[in-house]
Amino acid sequence: MKTILTVLILFLCNFNAKTQVSLEWDVTHNGSANLNDEGKSIVYDGQGNVVVTGNVISTGINYDIATVKYNSAGVRQWTAVFNGPGNDADYAVDIATDNAANIYVAGKSRSNGDYDMLLIKYNSAGVQQWAVTWNSPSGLTDEGYSVTVDNNQNAYITGYAEISGFNTNYVTVKYNSSGVLQWARQYDGPIANSPDLAYFIESDPSGNVYVTGTSTAPGTGSDFLTIKYNPQGDSVWVRRFAGPGNSSNEIPQGMDVDQSGNVYVTGFYSGPQSIDYMTIKYNTSGTQQWAMAYDSTHGQDIPEDITVDPSGNVFVTGRSRINSSYNDFCTIKYNSSGVRQWLRVYNNPTESLDDIGLDVEADAQGNVYVTGITNEDGSNYSIITIKYDAGGVQKWLAEYDGNDDDECYQMALDQSNNIYVVGFTDNANTDFLTLKYSQTVGINQFTTEIPDRFRLHQNYPNPFNPVTKIRFDVPSSSQLSNVRLTVFDAAGRKVEELVNQILSAGSYEADFNAGNRTSGIYFYELAAGDFSETKKMVVLK
Repeated sequence: MKTILTVLILFLCNFNAKTQVSLEWDVTHNGSANLNDEGKSIVYDGQGNVVVTGNVISTGINYDIATVKYNSAGVRQWTAVFNGPGNDADYAVDIATDNAANIYVAGKSRSNGDYDMLLIKYNSAGVQQWAVTWNSPSGLTDEGYSVTVDNNQNAYITGYAEISGFNTNYVTVKYNSSGVLQWARQYDGPIANSPDLAYFIESDPSGNVYVTGTSTAPGTGSDFLTIKYNPQGDSVWVRRFAGPGNSSNEIPQGMDVDQSGNVYVTGFYSGPQSIDYMTIKYNTSGTQQWAMAYDSTHGQDIPEDITVDPSGNVFVTGRSRINSSYNDFCTIKYNSSGVRQWLRVYNNPTESLDDIGLDVEADAQGNVYVTGITNEDGSNYSIITIKYDAGGVQKWLAEYDGNDDDECYQMALDQSNNIYVVGFTDNANTDFLTLKYSQTVGINQFTTEIPDRFRLHQNYPNPFNPVTKIRFDVPSSSQLSNVRLTVFDAAGRKVEELVNQILSAGSYEADFNAGNRTSGIYFYELAAGDFSETKKMVVLK
């Protein structure tokens, strides 16, 4: 039986208020061979579902790629297993979706002893549309590491091509929506027969793509190397970052691109005596805006992921040896100018071993979510997920601790700020593990008077931008009814679920933040048992 440890952070807001997180569901997927399987990557499809991909053993000893779609209730919608043309080992590393909820899986597929870059497209029903491999002219190993999709459903994969021995090049390949190759570009650094490895790719609304990785140069060792390509595959700019004092090694760990085409790269650089965070911002023209290092002064500090919110704030998470020889979560917020706003450290109070932040996501309200692993006994891990508000105040922490080892890789947020985490759990052999957390935020019980009936009040202010308050009453006759307060757009599509929980009698107030919504008419509905009432509100920007 699973044990779920949840910490609720209670706070006051004139009257009684609370923030709450709940584990909605945890689901597993076991390959047909009942051997070791791992979920590696997750994406929210924009239509209420999440899709995870990873590696399973179906028969024999070779891995295949399994991709699984779950609806919002955690019910499996479909499973697709890919066994490549070589009937050999196939591995997934990344997943993406487009504006029609098609799914793209990137990785590698082995045939005749060497790997080729692999990209698979599924439609929203899980039917494979195409699968393409890319093999460099050298005929040696080629691996895909990251995938992105533009607004026209063109898909891009990046990774590396082995030219000979230790000589590798960046490779970035574009396919149209039908899987037809549009172009393939390689980057070979200034030192012959040296490694150049691309790890991450992102696209902007104009169809430009950005690639970052590591490249070797004379006198500086391995550097961050970031390239911008236009939709035709022309290199717009190439930027190399060698670190303070031309430090010997810089390895990128994550990249994000905002709606304006600003590029954010984080990774680590090795100084004379330590390894430290390094985070860089370039504008869309490739001009470096800032570069910020973080050094805990106690040894290795390694970031694992980066994200940027709609206001241009940058969040980096990873691991840092703050006070000991063991790692702690270390999450940093920078504003758009690169000025550090806060730094938060998580050290599991029940043990003194490693805690490692692995993924970070931000919502439209400026809250940030971090997930990672904590070491319990020197061998087994559990999964930690933390929410901080825009000011860096921890709002809640949830720990997922199964019978044995539980580890995560990535997380995703949906439109209602539900949190999904993917990884694996050990049940004699490892299985895919997908978690969903829901949260109730900003509900204030502001009076002890007992209403005599359900009632939904008009929101205030109205019109509003971006936040409004919605007041509602729950009578004593409700007998602890499950109360739902839901926002819909003018077409009747659910926008956000503000409340979905059992409430005792009283009068309540909930906040709705339309910061990431367009101007227009919205409706909000209060429902409990046989009662339902709907009112109209207006977002005016």
